[in-house]
Amino acid sequence: MKSRLLLPTFFLSCIILSLHVFALKFFFYWTIWWFDILVHTFGGILVSWISISLFEKFKLSNMKTVFVSGILVPLLISVGWEIFEYVSGVTFFSSRYALDTILDISSGTLGGIIGATLSIYFFRNFLTQEYYG
Repeated sequence: MKSRLLLPTFFLSCIILSLHVFALKFFFYWTIWWFDILVHTFGGILVSWISISLFEKFKLSNMKTVFVSGILVPLLISVGWEIFEYVSGVTFFSSRYALDTILDISSGTLGGIIGATLSIYFFRNFLTQEYYG
């Protein structure tokens, strides 16, 4: 069964890629204070939709797991990404490092909440009747 999230996920991936390329070229991450938050939020939505699609593909989901996986997976990916940045030396310590990390994880998780909510609200047609029980 083809997920109805496939097309929105593809378009969102293209948007995130475009935003990231422009951000690196024009230094948006360093000059526009909210740009990183935007990209992390979109990333959370993307991870949420991928997670929900995988659960749906393997028929492991109901309404509760769609919502929980749509939030929990982006949270775990956000935390893992921040650990990766720290371990690989991409980050640097400053007085704002902790705040930046908290904002990155929070915005990724917020994106997961948005993605899960949009999936349930707008894409109910791809959910079977067992979701409503």
